[in-house]
Amino acid sequence: MGDKVLIWSKKDKAYWKDGSNGYTPYLSHAGLFDRKKAATICPQLNNIIELEDAITTLQIECKMKK
Repeated sequence: MGDKVLIWSKKDKAYWKDGSNGYTPYLSHAGLFDRKKAATICPQLNNIIELEDAITTLQIECKMKK
C-alpha cells in the first residue's frame, strides 16, 4: 500500500481523479497514483497524501456522520 498515494490540488481544493481525469472534492472518488508519478505532477501546486492518512481521514468523516 505504501507506494500508492493521492494527489490534492491546492489550486482547485480537490483530489485528482483516476487517470488524471479531472478533480473531485470527495475522498472516495480520488484516484490512486504511483508515488513516482505523483511526484512529477506539478509539485508546486499539489500535495501528495499517503493512502493510510486518507483512509484514516475517511474513517473519521464516516464516524462523524453517524
